[in-house]
Amino acid sequence: MLLTGFDAPIEQVMYLDKPLREHNLMQAVARVNRPYTENKTHGLIIDYCGISKQLKEALDIFNEGDIAGYLEHLMDDVPKAEQAANKVRRFFKDVPTTYDSVEYADRCVLDVLKAEDTRIRFERAFKEFLVLVNNIIPNPEANRFRQDIYLYGRIYNAMRNNYGTPTPSVLEAVPKAKALIHKYLESNGIKVFHEPVSIYSSEFDDILNKKTSLKAKASLIQHKVKTTISNLLNTNPVYYTSLREKLEKLIAEHEQGIISTITFLTELDIIRNELDVDVVARKHGMSREEFAVFQMVRAAYIRFQAGAEKAAIHLTSEDEKKLSCTSLSLFLALNGLSVIDWRQKPEQQKIMLKKIKRELYKIDFDIETAERESHNILNLARNLL
Repeated sequence: MLLTGFDAPIEQVMYLDKPLREHNLMQAVARVNRPYTENKTHGLIIDYCGISKQLKEALDIFNEGDIAGYLEHLMDDVPKAEQAANKVRRFFKDVPTTYDSVEYADRCVLDVLKAEDTRIRFERAFKEFLVLVNNIIPNPEANRFRQDIYLYGRIYNAMRNNYGTPTPSVLEAVPKAKALIHKYLESNGIKVFHEPVSIYSSEFDDILNKKTSLKAKASLIQHKVKTTISNLLNTNPVYYTSLREKLEKLIAEHEQGIISTITFLTELDIIRNELDVDVVARKHGMSREEFAVFQMVRAAYIRFQAGAEKAAIHLTSEDEKKLSCTSLSLFLALNGLSVIDWRQKPEQQKIMLKKIKRELYKIDFDIETAERESHNILNLARNLL
Protein backbone atom coordinates (compact mmCIF):
# COMPACT_ATOMS: atom_id res chain seq x y z
CA MET A 1 0.00 0.00 0.00
CA LEU A 2 2.80 2.42 0.82
CA LEU A 3 4.31 1.90 -2.65
CA THR A 4 1.25 3.27 -4.45
CA GLY A 5 -0.20 6.71 -4.88
CA PHE A 6 2.95 8.75 -5.36
CA ASP A 7 1.32 10.59 -8.23
CA ALA A 8 -0.99 12.23 -5.67
CA PRO A 9 -0.17 15.69 -4.26
CA ILE A 10 -0.08 14.57 -0.61
CA GLU A 11 2.64 11.94 -1.02
CA GLN A 12 6.20 13.06 -1.70
CA VAL A 13 8.49 11.38 0.86
CA MET A 14 9.30 7.67 1.23
CA TYR A 15 10.96 6.44 4.44
CA LEU A 16 13.01 3.24 4.08
CA ASP A 17 13.66 1.53 7.40
CA LYS A 18 14.16 -2.07 6.25
CA PRO A 19 16.28 -3.66 3.53
CA LEU A 20 14.87 -4.08 0.04
CA ARG A 21 16.45 -5.98 -2.83
CA GLU A 22 16.19 -6.49 -6.57
CA HIS A 23 12.81 -5.71 -8.13
CA ASN A 24 11.22 -4.64 -4.80
CA LEU A 25 13.94 -2.05 -4.36
CA MET A 26 13.66 -0.88 -7.97
CA GLN A 27 9.89 -0.46 -7.69
CA ALA A 28 10.18 1.39 -4.40
CA VAL A 29 12.70 4.04 -5.43
CA ALA A 30 11.06 4.54 -8.82
CA ARG A 31 7.71 5.40 -7.23
CA VAL A 32 8.84 8.75 -5.86
CA ASN A 33 9.67 10.09 -9.32
CA ARG A 34 5.99 10.43 -10.17
CA PRO A 35 5.20 14.17 -10.43
CA TYR A 36 1.92 15.92 -9.78
CA THR A 37 1.45 19.23 -11.63
CA GLU A 38 4.05 21.99 -11.30
CA ASN A 39 3.81 21.94 -7.49
CA LYS A 40 5.34 18.48 -7.17
CA THR A 41 8.20 17.87 -9.58
CA HIS A 42 10.08 15.19 -7.64
CA GLY A 43 9.98 12.87 -4.65
CA LEU A 44 12.31 12.29 -1.71
CA ILE A 45 13.70 9.14 -0.08
CA ILE A 46 14.79 9.13 3.56
CA ASP A 47 17.07 6.11 3.84
CA TYR A 48 17.65 4.74 7.36
CA CYS A 49 19.34 1.50 6.38
CA GLY A 50 21.65 2.37 3.44
CA ILE A 51 20.44 1.02 0.13
CA SER A 52 23.11 2.39 -2.22
CA LYS A 53 24.95 -0.93 -2.44
CA GLN A 54 21.74 -2.93 -2.97
CA LEU A 55 20.58 -0.42 -5.60
CA LYS A 56 23.81 -0.86 -7.53
CA GLU A 57 23.39 -4.64 -7.43
CA ALA A 58 19.79 -4.35 -8.60
CA LEU A 59 20.89 -2.22 -11.57
CA ASP A 60 23.72 -4.54 -12.64
CA ILE A 61 21.37 -6.42 -14.94
CA PHE A 62 20.94 -3.27 -17.12
CA ASN A 63 23.30 -1.89 -19.75
CA GLU A 64 25.57 0.78 -18.32
CA GLY A 65 24.48 3.31 -20.93
CA ASP A 66 20.82 2.92 -19.96
CA ILE A 67 21.40 3.82 -16.31
CA ALA A 68 24.17 6.43 -16.57
CA GLY A 69 23.79 9.07 -13.86
CA TYR A 70 21.23 7.08 -11.87
CA LEU A 71 22.99 7.90 -8.60
CA GLU A 72 25.06 11.03 -8.05
CA HIS A 73 26.45 12.42 -4.82
CA LEU A 74 25.20 15.96 -4.26
CA MET A 75 28.59 16.99 -2.91
CA ASP A 76 29.98 16.46 -6.41
CA ASP A 77 28.16 19.69 -7.32
CA VAL A 78 30.12 21.78 -4.79
CA PRO A 79 33.35 22.11 -6.84
CA LYS A 80 31.25 22.53 -9.98
CA ALA A 81 29.34 25.36 -8.32
CA GLU A 82 32.63 26.99 -7.31
CA GLN A 83 33.81 26.91 -10.92
CA ALA A 84 30.48 28.30 -12.09
CA ALA A 85 30.68 31.08 -9.49
CA ASN A 86 34.15 32.04 -10.74
CA LYS A 87 32.76 32.22 -14.26
CA VAL A 88 30.12 34.69 -13.10
CA ARG A 89 32.64 36.72 -11.06
CA ARG A 90 34.86 37.21 -14.10
CA PHE A 91 32.20 39.32 -15.77
CA PHE A 92 32.69 42.02 -13.16
CA LYS A 93 36.41 41.69 -12.34
CA ASP A 94 37.15 45.22 -13.61
CA VAL A 95 34.44 46.94 -11.56
CA PRO A 96 35.98 48.49 -8.43
CA THR A 97 34.57 47.03 -5.23
CA THR A 98 34.91 50.33 -3.35
CA TYR A 99 31.35 51.33 -4.25
CA ASP A 100 28.40 50.59 -2.00
CA SER A 101 26.12 47.75 -3.07
CA VAL A 102 23.62 49.97 -4.92
CA GLU A 103 26.22 51.84 -6.95
CA TYR A 104 28.22 48.65 -7.55
CA ALA A 105 25.17 46.93 -9.02
CA ASP A 106 24.47 49.97 -11.22
CA ARG A 107 28.07 50.00 -12.47
CA CYS A 108 27.89 46.33 -13.34
CA VAL A 109 24.61 46.80 -15.21
CA LEU A 110 25.56 50.00 -17.05
CA ASP A 111 29.24 49.37 -17.81
CA VAL A 112 29.65 45.59 -18.05
CA LEU A 113 26.21 44.46 -19.21
CA LYS A 114 25.62 47.26 -21.70
CA ALA A 115 25.79 45.01 -24.78
CA GLU A 116 22.96 42.54 -25.37
CA ASP A 117 25.28 39.61 -26.17
CA THR A 118 27.09 40.17 -22.84
CA ARG A 119 23.76 40.12 -21.00
CA ILE A 120 22.87 36.83 -22.69
CA ARG A 121 26.22 35.27 -21.70
CA PHE A 122 25.88 36.53 -18.12
CA GLU A 123 22.37 35.13 -17.84
CA ARG A 124 23.55 31.71 -19.04
CA ALA A 125 26.49 31.67 -16.63
CA PHE A 126 24.30 32.83 -13.73
CA LYS A 127 21.72 30.14 -14.48
CA GLU A 128 24.42 27.44 -14.57
CA PHE A 129 25.65 28.60 -11.16
CA LEU A 130 22.15 28.75 -9.66
CA VAL A 131 21.18 25.27 -10.88
CA LEU A 132 24.19 23.75 -9.14
CA VAL A 133 23.60 25.65 -5.88
CA ASN A 134 19.90 24.81 -6.04
CA ASN A 135 20.89 21.11 -6.13
CA ILE A 136 23.06 21.52 -3.02
CA ILE A 137 20.47 23.38 -0.92
CA PRO A 138 19.59 22.67 1.93
CA ASN A 139 22.98 21.08 2.63
CA PRO A 140 25.08 23.52 4.72
CA GLU A 141 27.74 23.42 1.97
CA ALA A 142 25.43 25.75 0.01
CA ASN A 143 26.09 28.52 2.57
CA ARG A 144 29.50 29.24 1.06
CA PHE A 145 27.69 30.54 -2.05
CA ARG A 146 25.11 32.62 -0.21
CA GLN A 147 26.86 35.99 -0.70
CA ASP A 148 27.43 35.27 -4.39
CA ILE A 149 23.77 34.40 -4.80
CA TYR A 150 22.75 37.65 -3.11
CA LEU A 151 25.14 39.88 -5.05
CA TYR A 152 24.61 38.45 -8.52
CA GLY A 153 20.90 38.02 -7.87
CA ARG A 154 20.78 41.75 -7.17
CA ILE A 155 22.70 42.52 -10.36
CA TYR A 156 20.50 40.17 -12.38
CA ASN A 157 17.32 41.78 -11.03
CA ALA A 158 18.68 45.28 -11.81
CA MET A 159 19.66 44.15 -15.32
CA ARG A 160 16.16 42.87 -16.08
CA ASN A 161 14.57 46.07 -14.78
CA ASN A 162 16.97 48.35 -16.63
CA TYR A 163 16.93 46.68 -20.03
CA GLY A 164 13.38 45.35 -19.97
CA THR A 165 14.42 41.74 -20.60
CA PRO A 166 11.38 40.04 -22.23
CA THR A 167 12.37 36.41 -21.60
CA PRO A 168 11.29 34.53 -18.44
CA SER A 169 13.60 34.88 -15.47
CA VAL A 170 16.15 32.10 -14.97
CA LEU A 171 15.06 32.06 -11.33
CA GLU A 172 11.90 30.22 -12.32
CA ALA A 173 14.01 27.08 -12.89
CA VAL A 174 15.64 27.18 -9.44
CA PRO A 175 12.94 27.56 -6.75
CA LYS A 176 15.20 27.17 -3.70
CA ALA A 177 17.77 29.69 -4.95
CA LYS A 178 14.94 31.97 -6.10
CA ALA A 179 13.46 32.02 -2.59
CA LEU A 180 16.83 33.04 -1.12
CA ILE A 181 17.34 35.83 -3.66
CA HIS A 182 13.82 37.24 -3.33
CA LYS A 183 14.00 37.21 0.48
CA TYR A 184 17.35 39.04 0.36
CA LEU A 185 16.16 41.65 -2.16
CA GLU A 186 12.94 42.36 -0.30
CA SER A 187 14.81 42.66 3.01
CA ASN A 188 16.90 45.37 1.34
CA GLY A 189 13.85 47.26 0.12
CA ILE A 190 14.15 46.02 -3.47
CA LYS A 191 10.81 44.96 -4.90
CA VAL A 192 10.81 41.97 -7.23
CA PHE A 193 8.52 42.36 -10.23
CA HIS A 194 7.29 39.22 -11.96
CA GLU A 195 5.91 41.10 -14.96
CA PRO A 196 7.45 43.96 -16.98
CA VAL A 197 6.91 47.29 -15.21
CA SER A 198 5.01 49.96 -17.15
CA ILE A 199 6.79 53.26 -17.65
CA TYR A 200 3.57 54.98 -16.57
CA SER A 201 3.34 53.15 -13.23
CA SER A 202 4.29 54.23 -9.71
CA GLU A 203 6.44 51.08 -9.49
CA PHE A 204 8.65 52.44 -12.28
CA ASP A 205 9.00 55.74 -10.40
CA ASP A 206 10.01 53.80 -7.28
CA ILE A 207 12.76 51.96 -9.19
CA LEU A 208 13.90 55.24 -10.74
CA ASN A 209 14.06 57.08 -7.40
CA LYS A 210 16.29 54.37 -5.93
CA LYS A 211 18.97 54.97 -8.58
CA THR A 212 21.93 56.79 -7.05
CA SER A 213 23.39 58.44 -10.16
CA LEU A 214 22.11 60.51 -13.09
CA LYS A 215 23.70 58.00 -15.45
CA ALA A 216 21.73 55.14 -13.91
CA LYS A 217 18.48 57.11 -14.04
CA ALA A 218 19.07 58.08 -17.68
CA SER A 219 19.89 54.52 -18.70
CA LEU A 220 16.74 53.17 -17.05
CA ILE A 221 14.47 55.73 -18.74
CA GLN A 222 16.28 55.35 -22.09
CA HIS A 223 15.77 51.60 -22.31
CA LYS A 224 12.24 51.67 -20.93
CA VAL A 225 11.26 54.35 -23.47
CA LYS A 226 12.86 52.33 -26.26
CA THR A 227 11.01 49.16 -25.21
CA THR A 228 7.70 50.99 -24.86
CA ILE A 229 8.04 52.52 -28.34
CA SER A 230 8.73 49.08 -29.83
CA ASN A 231 5.66 47.65 -28.09
CA LEU A 232 3.39 50.46 -29.28
CA LEU A 233 4.79 50.99 -32.75
CA ASN A 234 2.08 49.01 -34.56
CA THR A 235 -0.70 51.03 -32.92
CA ASN A 236 0.50 54.33 -34.39
CA PRO A 237 3.47 53.79 -36.73
CA VAL A 238 3.89 57.41 -37.78
CA TYR A 239 3.80 58.93 -34.29
CA TYR A 240 5.98 56.32 -32.58
CA THR A 241 8.47 56.22 -35.45
CA SER A 242 8.99 59.96 -35.01
CA LEU A 243 9.53 59.44 -31.27
CA ARG A 244 11.99 56.62 -31.96
CA GLU A 245 13.98 58.84 -34.34
CA LYS A 246 13.97 61.62 -31.75
CA LEU A 247 15.24 59.17 -29.10
CA GLU A 248 17.99 57.78 -31.36
CA LYS A 249 19.20 61.32 -32.16
CA LEU A 250 19.24 62.17 -28.48
CA ILE A 251 21.19 59.01 -27.56
CA ALA A 252 23.77 59.72 -30.28
CA GLU A 253 24.26 63.30 -29.07
CA HIS A 254 24.77 62.09 -25.50
CA GLU A 255 27.22 59.37 -26.50
CA GLN A 256 29.20 61.89 -28.57
CA GLY A 257 29.35 64.32 -25.67
CA ILE A 258 27.32 66.98 -27.47
CA ILE A 259 24.85 67.17 -24.56
CA SER A 260 25.40 66.56 -20.85
CA THR A 261 23.80 63.77 -18.84
CA ILE A 262 21.56 66.33 -17.11
CA THR A 263 20.28 67.63 -20.46
CA PHE A 264 19.94 64.06 -21.70
CA LEU A 265 17.84 63.16 -18.68
CA THR A 266 15.65 66.24 -19.13
CA GLU A 267 15.00 65.46 -22.80
CA LEU A 268 14.29 61.80 -21.96
CA ASP A 269 11.62 62.93 -19.51
CA ILE A 270 10.00 64.95 -22.30
CA ILE A 271 9.91 61.92 -24.61
CA ARG A 272 8.63 59.80 -21.74
CA ASN A 273 5.67 62.16 -21.32
CA GLU A 274 5.04 62.14 -25.07
CA LEU A 275 4.65 58.36 -25.02
CA ASP A 276 1.16 58.80 -23.62
CA VAL A 277 -0.59 59.19 -26.95
CA ASP A 278 -3.99 59.60 -25.28
CA VAL A 279 -2.94 63.02 -24.01
CA VAL A 280 -1.68 64.08 -27.44
CA ALA A 281 -4.81 62.74 -29.16
CA ARG A 282 -7.11 64.67 -26.80
CA LYS A 283 -5.39 67.89 -27.82
CA HIS A 284 -6.64 67.16 -31.36
CA GLY A 285 -10.10 66.23 -30.10
CA MET A 286 -9.59 62.59 -31.06
CA SER A 287 -9.36 59.15 -29.52
CA ARG A 288 -6.03 57.34 -29.75
CA GLU A 289 -7.36 55.20 -32.64
CA GLU A 290 -8.64 58.23 -34.56
CA PHE A 291 -5.32 59.99 -33.95
CA ALA A 292 -3.40 57.01 -35.37
CA VAL A 293 -5.42 57.19 -38.60
CA PHE A 294 -4.98 60.98 -38.71
CA GLN A 295 -1.21 60.65 -38.34
CA MET A 296 -1.03 58.14 -41.20
CA VAL A 297 -3.29 60.18 -43.52
CA ARG A 298 -1.37 63.36 -42.70
CA ALA A 299 2.03 61.75 -43.36
CA ALA A 300 0.78 60.28 -46.65
CA TYR A 301 -0.61 63.68 -47.70
CA ILE A 302 2.74 65.40 -46.99
CA ARG A 303 4.64 62.76 -49.00
CA PHE A 304 2.20 63.12 -51.88
CA GLN A 305 2.43 66.91 -51.92
CA ALA A 306 6.24 66.84 -51.67
CA GLY A 307 6.50 64.61 -54.74
CA ALA A 308 9.66 62.98 -56.05
CA GLU A 309 11.68 66.12 -55.29
CA LYS A 310 10.73 65.80 -51.60
CA ALA A 311 10.15 69.51 -51.33
CA ALA A 312 9.49 71.02 -47.93
CA ILE A 313 5.74 71.21 -47.29
CA HIS A 314 4.04 73.60 -44.90
CA LEU A 315 0.49 72.67 -44.02
CA THR A 316 -1.96 75.51 -43.49
CA SER A 317 -4.65 75.48 -40.83
CA GLU A 318 -7.14 74.70 -43.59
CA ASP A 319 -5.05 71.71 -44.67
CA GLU A 320 -4.91 70.43 -41.09
CA LYS A 321 -8.68 70.82 -40.70
CA LYS A 322 -9.32 69.02 -43.99
CA LEU A 323 -7.04 66.12 -43.05
CA SER A 324 -8.58 65.91 -39.60
CA CYS A 325 -12.13 65.71 -40.99
CA THR A 326 -11.10 63.10 -43.56
CA SER A 327 -9.41 60.97 -40.91
CA LEU A 328 -12.37 61.09 -38.53
CA SER A 329 -14.77 60.19 -41.34
CA LEU A 330 -12.45 57.39 -42.44
CA PHE A 331 -12.13 55.88 -38.96
CA LEU A 332 -15.88 56.06 -38.42
CA ALA A 333 -16.48 54.20 -41.70
CA LEU A 334 -13.84 51.55 -40.98
CA ASN A 335 -15.20 51.02 -37.48
CA GLY A 336 -18.64 50.41 -38.95
CA LEU A 337 -17.27 47.97 -41.53
CA SER A 338 -15.20 45.96 -39.03
CA VAL A 339 -17.64 43.08 -38.69
CA ILE A 340 -16.83 39.92 -36.74
CA ASP A 341 -13.74 38.15 -38.14
CA TRP A 342 -13.30 40.78 -40.85
CA ARG A 343 -9.56 40.10 -40.92
CA GLN A 344 -10.31 36.62 -42.27
CA LYS A 345 -12.85 37.87 -44.83
CA PRO A 346 -11.20 39.04 -48.10
CA GLU A 347 -14.47 40.38 -49.51
CA GLN A 348 -15.04 42.57 -46.47
CA GLN A 349 -11.49 43.87 -46.76
CA LYS A 350 -12.12 44.83 -50.39
CA ILE A 351 -15.12 46.87 -49.29
CA MET A 352 -12.99 48.62 -46.67
CA LEU A 353 -10.22 49.34 -49.20
CA LYS A 354 -12.74 50.93 -51.57
CA LYS A 355 -14.04 53.14 -48.76
CA ILE A 356 -10.51 54.23 -47.84
CA LYS A 357 -9.68 55.12 -51.45
CA ARG A 358 -12.88 57.17 -51.81
CA GLU A 359 -11.93 59.23 -48.77
CA LEU A 360 -8.39 59.74 -50.07
CA TYR A 361 -9.67 60.91 -53.44
CA LYS A 362 -11.52 63.67 -51.58
CA ILE A 363 -8.18 65.16 -50.53
CA ASP A 364 -6.82 64.97 -54.09
CA PHE A 365 -4.77 61.76 -53.93
CA ASP A 366 -4.11 60.25 -57.35
CA ILE A 367 -5.07 56.65 -58.12
CA GLU A 368 -1.60 55.17 -57.59
CA THR A 369 -1.04 56.92 -54.25
CA ALA A 370 -4.54 56.14 -53.00
CA GLU A 371 -4.04 52.45 -53.87
CA ARG A 372 -0.77 52.25 -51.95
CA GLU A 373 -1.86 54.24 -48.91
CA SER A 374 -5.20 52.45 -48.63
CA HIS A 375 -3.36 49.19 -47.93
CA ASN A 376 -1.22 50.93 -45.30
CA ILE A 377 -4.32 52.28 -43.57
CA LEU A 378 -6.04 48.90 -43.70
CA ASN A 379 -2.98 47.30 -42.09
CA LEU A 380 -3.19 49.92 -39.35
CA ALA A 381 -6.87 49.09 -38.88
CA ARG A 382 -5.90 45.47 -38.21
CA ASN A 383 -4.07 46.68 -35.11
CA LEU A 384 -6.76 49.10 -34.00
CA LEU A 385 -10.14 47.48 -34.64
